[in-house]
Amino acid sequence: MTEAVVEERSASRGEPPVKSTRQLVNLALLYASKSGAVVVGLLILPLFNKWLGPEQFGVVALIFSLQAFLIVLDFGMSTIVGRDLAVANTSLNHQFVTWRAAEVAISAGYALLLLPAFIGGMLVKGPLSPTATMLCVGLFWALTLQNIGQSALLAKQHYVAAATIQVFGVLARNGLSAAALFWIAPTLTCFVSVQASVAITQMLVTRWQCNRVLIGSAHQLDVPELKARVRHLAKLGQPLMMFGLAGAAVMQLDKVIVSALMSPRELAPYFLAMTLCLTPLSVLASPIAQFFQPKLVQAISADDAARTRRTLLRFVQGLTIFALVPTAAIWLFRDSIITLWLHGSGDVATVSSYSEVLLPGIALGALGYIPFIMLTSRQDYHFQARYSVALTVITLLATCIAARFHSLMAICLIYACYHSASTIGSWYRSTRLDPLLGRCAGTSARHALVAVLFVFGMTYGLSNING
Repeated sequence: MTEAVVEERSASRGEPPVKSTRQLVNLALLYASKSGAVVVGLLILPLFNKWLGPEQFGVVALIFSLQAFLIVLDFGMSTIVGRDLAVANTSLNHQFVTWRAAEVAISAGYALLLLPAFIGGMLVKGPLSPTATMLCVGLFWALTLQNIGQSALLAKQHYVAAATIQVFGVLARNGLSAAALFWIAPTLTCFVSVQASVAITQMLVTRWQCNRVLIGSAHQLDVPELKARVRHLAKLGQPLMMFGLAGAAVMQLDKVIVSALMSPRELAPYFLAMTLCLTPLSVLASPIAQFFQPKLVQAISADDAARTRRTLLRFVQGLTIFALVPTAAIWLFRDSIITLWLHGSGDVATVSSYSEVLLPGIALGALGYIPFIMLTSRQDYHFQARYSVALTVITLLATCIAARFHSLMAICLIYACYHSASTIGSWYRSTRLDPLLGRCAGTSARHALVAVLFVFGMTYGLSNING
């Protein structure tokens, strides 16, 4: 019996929800799982830069960028696995086959990359040796499978295992890489070797844990069924791949456009402002979404209107407390925060002015996790793909125009509108899918609107008082 079912039965008897302490611990662990990336960014990346030198560190930065890009472009496997394993009325065997089929589909894709990577490494005299190039493919493959396994554990609400593996994996991968660069050799081959080895180990630990969670079905794996499921997932994942590609493009190509049409010097404060302002999405809102996704998918897939409304209300409350309010605080004290962060850099005033425009829009974007999960629960992947592609094209074209006029402030406004439009459009779509979800989506939208108006109103009032 899942925690969600126990909680609902307890609530129906008029008792307080059980295991509330465990729920808080689970949420805290999801936030802790983000700490590994924060430690790497603040403490370990400067060591990589110091020991590898600017040229080799530039290659490391490219490897990290490709890593993030390819994890997003997983043919939608992590989204599909997360959705299917969270649905309560599917059998363990079906869930197991879905997870394994996703692994097979991804592994087949990376297997096709091995030969081109080897030939490219032999023919192109770049900073990476053929061996290091092959190891990069292994690294990307392992991290993509790790992300799918992570989605599986979160969907089954095994938050402790998922968070623990994630934080230790990130710290071990980068901490051991730093140790190897210092004690063995400050080379790219050494760096990639350690990264790939630890990533594969982390992936295997995650697979072992997934097998434990889905125990009782592993011995029932049927090869013809697995092949059929791989083909089904590949077809189902096509719109999600477009969704991921559009999202990756809109979040990365703005820097390329600014650098090409303006200058790298003008890019620097914009990059810093965007990095700071995306914190509500990447660090504050993401763990809340991971916590509520399986609960919301279960409620919607069971067509349980009461539980869906209750879960959506808690979801809105969670994002308000853990994302909107901290974002409002960042906006209110942005000058002091940015001054402390940049240690009195000459770009402080510029970064602050860009952040003033970006933060409200990105705060609304953090609420976009709610309609995203609602649409995912109904497998409305084609709308998500079409809407994401349309928004991406419009946003990047507008960014090009603004860059031609050398207006970074206009680009900040464009991206604030992009995040807001993404949330509002997806929420509207959720109200139109079917009567049950429509009513619940409408109710949650009204609660979210009240929360946004209250937080934004209080923030604006406090800013006038401080001013």
